[in-house]
Amino acid sequence: MKRFAIAAATLLAFSPAAGRDNGNWSDVSPERSKWFQSLLIPNTATPCCGEADAYEADQFEVADGDMIAIITDGTADPVHAKPEIRDGTRFKVPANKVIREPLQVKTNPTGHGWLFVRKDDTTIFCYVLPSGL
Repeated sequence: MKRFAIAAATLLAFSPAAGRDNGNWSDVSPERSKWFQSLLIPNTATPCCGEADAYEADQFEVADGDMIAIITDGTADPVHAKPEIRDGTRFKVPANKVIREPLQVKTNPTGHGWLFVRKDDTTIFCYVLPSGL
């Protein structure tokens, strides 16, 4: 039984974290909804997640080769159970979470950079650079 518990804990630790999609796309334009739903965690078939985890991050820095996304609109959204993240908060984004697929970034209908993050444990799902970069 102990081996089973260790194996199960190991499997859970290395499985992709699920984002929250609480019916989040019903109140946005169809173009925006379709684009957000098309975003995949790089090199996977896993969606970045829903609006409950999406924060505008129009600024970023590169420090020692690491991408640092900076929240520019961390407004809470109680309808989508989205907690507030203070504007200016910085998140180190692993290189394998930055969406660099030209078609996904180029067709960004919002023009904003987007950081998909679960604030309660700072799990980074994806980062889309602002349009034009």
